[in-house]
Amino acid sequence: MNKNALLVPVLLFSLAGCTLIGGGDGGSGDGSGAEEESSGGEGTSEELEGGSTACIMDRNWSLDVDDAAEKLAAYMLETGLTVVETTGVGEQLIWFDEIGTAGSATDLTYTMVVDMGDGLVMTMTQHHAGSPYGQWAWDGSADSTIVFDEWIDDYVVTTETSINGTAAPTSTTPMSGGLSGQSMTVSCDGDTLTTQAEGSPFTQLWHAAD
Repeated sequence: MNKNALLVPVLLFSLAGCTLIGGGDGGSGDGSGAEEESSGGEGTSEELEGGSTACIMDRNWSLDVDDAAEKLAAYMLETGLTVVETTGVGEQLIWFDEIGTAGSATDLTYTMVVDMGDGLVMTMTQHHAGSPYGQWAWDGSADSTIVFDEWIDDYVVTTETSINGTAAPTSTTPMSGGLSGQSMTVSCDGDTLTTQAEGSPFTQLWHAAD
């Protein structure tokens, strides 16, 4: 098989880690069930001080899906792949509340078309869905860094791939490990939020949805 046929799924799947985070139905956690299971969160007011608390808290942040798709395409091009088209459809919301609970709601599909050469064209559709949630707090050593703990996984990535119209078996991959022990840098200004998950090459752009 053309080596690019193996490379594309690996790179596209890596986006799962940076499309953060999942959990409930957005907002300040109303109706999500997150607060009920997380015992109200362990973040004290001292832990949540600093950084951009007032800016990020108790709002729905909606991922700029077009921007995410463009960054994915640019990253693929840097690897040497010939990207014909990359699109994103759907929504991902994230939220942070004052008692230290964070989460989001994800129903998002990325589609990528890659010319692999030798007359082979791969089309990959990857659907991200789920609502994981957990605890958040500012890293005491960095006002722009959030750390996560007690993360509850509920995130599945379903990948469909075809080459010249011939479909490969569909794969469904539950994410494991969650964000417990992981960190994310953030910058919040008015109705705009940028985030970068630990170890991810992508900076995600979000807009206040309410």
